Amino acid sequence: MILSWDTTQRIIEELYEMLHLPVCVADMDGRILTKDGPGDIHGGAAGLLSRYAAGAELSAAVDGPDGVSMLTVGDKPVGVLIVEGLQKERQDQLFMAKRLAELLIRTSLLEQQERLHAINRRDLIKQWIFNDFVSEDNTFETCAMIAGLDISGRYVVGVLQVLSPDERPLDEEMMHKIGQSVSQHTTHMATLIGEIMVESKVIFLFGTESAVAVQRALATLKNILESSFSVSVSGGIGPASCDYRDVHESYEKAEKACTISFKSRGTAVMRYEELSIDLLVEEIPAQIKTDFVSKVFANCKKSDVDEWKVLLRTFFTQSGSIGKTAEMLYIHKNTLQYKLNKIKEQTGYDPRNTCDALKLYIAILFDSGQHY
Repeated sequence: MILSWDTTQRIIEELYEMLHLPVCVADMDGRILTKDGPGDIHGGAAGLLSRYAAGAELSAAVDGPDGVSMLTVGDKPVGVLIVEGLQKERQDQLFMAKRLAELLIRTSLLEQQERLHAINRRDLIKQWIFNDFVSEDNTFETCAMIAGLDISGRYVVGVLQVLSPDERPLDEEMMHKIGQSVSQHTTHMATLIGEIMVESKVIFLFGTESAVAVQRALATLKNILESSFSVSVSGGIGPASCDYRDVHESYEKAEKACTISFKSRGTAVMRYEELSIDLLVEEIPAQIKTDFVSKVFANCKKSDVDEWKVLLRTFFTQSGSIGKTAEMLYIHKNTLQYKLNKIKEQTGYDPRNTCDALKLYIAILFDSGQHY
């Protein structure tokens, strides 16, 4: 239906504002579409449509009697404009109202086409990223050309996961606001082809070979979102693809990098190429990691283990420096030595011994999925 409810209301409001004429609009069955008498058959409109259906020339049916006029787009009739109470000597006003109404209809159609184009483009980008197209034929290439997508370059996929501070999914209303903010702050990104939202994630497709540039752009966006909303943002960047068929691979690696960023509490937007030991840890089955951590901390109290994990993370972050670790934990160096001795006594592993420290380091790594 070309004449939607929104379109007809817009015609009525704008014509009244411009010409101060009370009007209503009927569809091609002569049924009134506007607030007053919706669905009722308008006699004048029905008569005009009957004459047209009986073979009257459209040009002859344009100016009907009693303030009734056919609305057309191109040469196609789309409805009837009715100006109630219009005196015969004021038919020029009907002609003006008709032209304005048709202009509003065409404008509305163009807006609908732009929205559909944007939706189709987003859907195509989604299919491209998720590899939901058949690569054996040229269907995707044809659709990309129609949508104005260049598939001859190099591409990088980035993923941002947006959660609440306690790492819960956001509701639909909040994700809508996040999406609006993303759109607002990405308009200046010249290489951005498009973005899509899937549940708690925003997935970006860039037409560039520089994953580093994408990392910088999404790191900035991460900071904007976290400062504008009460959210926690993790991010991952895939490697540049050499062919449009490799975009899905860039996406999968961006997802892995985003997962590792999330496990490291979203401290940074991570590039896949930056990851080394993190990827190895990610590939190890969860049960193996759990068993290893349980073995290292066997027969230890949970409260002690929780405290040791914080201490050991800081100790390894500071490259085993007693002074720096004590400073970071706000304790005396002798207190730190005492705690390290207790870990040695309870676990059998001395954090100050290279071989023992390696086992403890791996246990902490397996426990959190974070590289220190």
